[in-house]
Amino acid sequence: RTDKLPDRDEHGKIKGVIIFAIDITPQKLAEQALRQAHDELESKVRERTATLQREVAERTRAEEELRTQQGFIRAIIDCVPSQVFVKDAAGRYTLVNQAVIEFTGRSERELVGHADAEIGLDPGVAKAVQHDDQSVWISRRERFIAEEKRTHCDGSTHWYQTTKRPLLDSRGEMTHLVGVSVDITDRRRREQELRRAESFLNNVVQHLPITVFIKEAVELRFVL
Repeated sequence: RTDKLPDRDEHGKIKGVIIFAIDITPQKLAEQALRQAHDELESKVRERTATLQREVAERTRAEEELRTQQGFIRAIIDCVPSQVFVKDAAGRYTLVNQAVIEFTGRSERELVGHADAEIGLDPGVAKAVQHDDQSVWISRRERFIAEEKRTHCDGSTHWYQTTKRPLLDSRGEMTHLVGVSVDITDRRRREQELRRAESFLNNVVQHLPITVFIKEAVELRFVL
């Protein structure tokens, strides 16, 4: 950089020019480096912003797909007439289908996050359910319960056939318990009616004054 000043005599007249030359190369280099750093920073900011926008878009799309899948699965299990439920290690419900909601007479909000003893289940029944659940957590094996009596929210008695299975993660660790309870009340009533009818028939036959028997058509074995 060059600065020029007038050189005056004692009377104030200009007799020449005083020239000052200052080397500003370091300053220019520093300014150039600063501009370059600024441009590089802006470029990185733009790149990072674009990356974040893509990540947000991908995450939004993944979340939407997950919600769609969850809604699809939810619609399926709600169509199942059997009770479907999932519990955590503390025995709290993490998922229930519509059949459970209708049987208990409680909303999903009232069920999820609570154990059986907290949703109005009979203490004795709740204790038995907890024992069955714990056996699955300990053994890591499926438990099949052929018959268990439950009381509907309207006070009626129902009989259920329940299967409980461990839900394992990729490491083989049990994370949840999955249960399916099938209402066998009608089937059980029909079986009881059939047994009563058979007993009545046998009793009638035994008191007939004649000999009565029935054989199979193929092997001719007596069946009555």
